[in-house]
Amino acid sequence: MVSPWAPYWPLAIVAFLVATFISPNAPAIFRPNFRLTYMLLLPAIIGILLLIIFPLLWEVNISLTNFSTRNFKPPRLQYVGLRNYVDVFTQPVLKQVTFLPVFLRTVLWTAINVVFHVGGGMALALLLNRPMKLRGLYRTLLVFPGPSRR
Repeated sequence: MVSPWAPYWPLAIVAFLVATFISPNAPAIFRPNFRLTYMLLLPAIIGILLLIIFPLLWEVNISLTNFSTRNFKPPRLQYVGLRNYVDVFTQPVLKQVTFLPVFLRTVLWTAINVVFHVGGGMALALLLNRPMKLRGLYRTLLVFPGPSRR
């Protein structure tokens, strides 16, 4: 069962960080010459916590339950542990293929895309670095946005 307090733990961390900086013991916790640095880093730390760390931990929490389109309300959520991970590696994905072939296809697709995009970008950069007529026009057309698809 998912705890009803689970969505509120990031707020507790933020409150702890803010309270640490405004507490009377703050000079003892942080050296005075670095206190401004920490205070300037606090918004970035809070942003990383709320935008990266919290969603990551929430998804790990959800991955350990029976969450699906049929079971997305808390009363029907049940803790299933690592069974979801065992199922991904042992049972067919999408009822056709097991995990490893799908993973290898994804790696191959990514490698091909990266090679062609980097290669194409490098070829255009080398081509536009050479002296040619209307080079400024070609550079402008490269960065000019395409037509809108509204």
